[in-house]
Amino acid sequence: MLAAESERLHLSPEDIQRLTHEARQEFEERQREERLAVSAIVIDPAQHPELALRQLRLLVSQAHLISSASDSEQLLAQLKAQDEDDARVRRVLQALNNPPPVS
Repeated sequence: MLAAESERLHLSPEDIQRLTHEARQEFEERQREERLAVSAIVIDPAQHPELALRQLRLLVSQAHLISSASDSEQLLAQLKAQDEDDARVRRVLQALNNPPPVS
């Protein structure tokens, strides 16, 4: 399809390569801008405990979604044994994968 379109528009292989390169750069720049635009909102839990709880629920929900959509064994294999944060992540993944029985 790309070959037919480039032929129809009388584009040389160099033109195609240049346009592809420009499109890739523009896409990467847009991704960088989106990453910068996403900023965390820092709230004071002492001042706004209800917002802190909502944020915690959101984080737990996102962690559950990631855990459900991913291969837990692969995620666990990426964690380092000595890293304190990774140990915490390991415990969270294990809790999400093995919920306690409901009474």
